[in-house]
Amino acid sequence: MTIDYVKNAAGHFVCQHKDCGRTFEKQNTMYYHVKRHAAETEKNFAYECKDCSMGFIQKSAFLHHMAALHPNVIDIPLDEKTTMKNPYIGQEFKCPCCDNVTRTKANALVHYARLHAKDWIPTYDREKGCTTCKKTFSSIAAYLYHSTGCVPASRRHLKVLREAKLIET
Repeated sequence: MTIDYVKNAAGHFVCQHKDCGRTFEKQNTMYYHVKRHAAETEKNFAYECKDCSMGFIQKSAFLHHMAALHPNVIDIPLDEKTTMKNPYIGQEFKCPCCDNVTRTKANALVHYARLHAKDWIPTYDREKGCTTCKKTFSSIAAYLYHSTGCVPASRRHLKVLREAKLIET
């Protein structure tokens, strides 16, 4: 697949797919975005969830999907001949503030930031981006995950996240 990389005046890559026009700072992000358009058009994803028919072009995104939405599937089919054991079976991250349990650390951090860290993580403004580094995000979840490592936290939040093993000591 040949991709024409076009930059706008700000130096960001602009998607040339019909009616899209999304922009990305990094070429590799644009590459995977364009691959997703191609996979959607051709109905040809490298990884497809057998339970809900969602398609993925990256193995890591597929595995995170399985952990979040189908955590009890033990053997994950990668293709017609290959399966792998679910790396998330038995893995749980409990929220230190409520009864929420997730299979991935990233989901636990986003949950904590969304519900329990409103005094720490500033509200996201798409125009301004992250209040610390000005990076912009296409989803609130991506911003919240980013913020847990970028926005300086209070001692209280750091202590809670360390005790829950959501961040390194």
